Amino acid sequence: MEKAEPYPEKVCIIILNWNGKKDTIECLESLKMVEYPNYEIILVDNGSTDGSVESLRKLYPDMEIIENLKNLGFAAGNNVGIRKAIEKGADYILLLNNDTTVNKDFLNNLITVAKNDDMIGIAGPIIRYYSEPENSWFEKGKINWFSFNIATHTKITDDKEVVSTDFMTGCAFLIKKATIEKVGFLTDEYFFYFEDVDYSLRAKNAGFKIVVTPLSKIYHKVSATASKKFKPESLYYANRNRFWIIKTYCPLKYKPIVYLLVTARTLIAIGYHISRKDKKCALAVMKAYKEVIQRSC
Repeated sequence: MEKAEPYPEKVCIIILNWNGKKDTIECLESLKMVEYPNYEIILVDNGSTDGSVESLRKLYPDMEIIENLKNLGFAAGNNVGIRKAIEKGADYILLLNNDTTVNKDFLNNLITVAKNDDMIGIAGPIIRYYSEPENSWFEKGKINWFSFNIATHTKITDDKEVVSTDFMTGCAFLIKKATIEKVGFLTDEYFFYFEDVDYSLRAKNAGFKIVVTPLSKIYHKVSATASKKFKPESLYYANRNRFWIIKTYCPLKYKPIVYLLVTARTLIAIGYHISRKDKKCALAVMKAYKEVIQRSC
């Protein structure tokens, strides 16, 4: 008699929705084709006002849907889902943006890679542009304290099946239960932007590896949630949270020059928005810089 294959580990896929039911439905439809046999979707609605919950309950009556009373942001919103996933006995938790679609084998490949090394704490796929599926939006992440964004996307230059990365983007973020048990949850205070970098660096400091596998691929519409309508808010969080990353993780020997560079970049950004007569964006950057100065005093 052939030995039966062990039942695969349970994966909970957390999808955060905020007034994006059209994208969310397309994402959920693509997940129906996933070959991995033991996964469950937890949809967390972040206080949508576009009728998302009603539509999604009607289309997917058996899916777990959690309704937040307001928009808690990316970090806190996903933490609600992570807590539910742990209650459900998940071995792996996958944070997946609602503005993505996936290949049918993407989850199989992610889990295979994650299982092969106990020290892998976070794994992710190659992320390609939804509108240009031959071009990559994210292959691996690089922390460069002297670059404008600090956390940048770079290319994979070899043909390995598993590639180390400095951080994994929250667009598709597979976390082992053991990682959450040791590292904890996402930092609510980030709201959105850089919470994935923060969590990645916390995991690395706790001794875990973070990897990308080119065998797994998904497709991302890129910034469908943070649309132009919310540009001032996006600028505020991006500028504020970038400074928090520097303050928390930048090596002490680099901090003086990095702080000077960030200040110069901030002043240039404010001047740029003023020159374009974009008062709201200029004020958003100024607000972020003022807050980080106050927090540092």
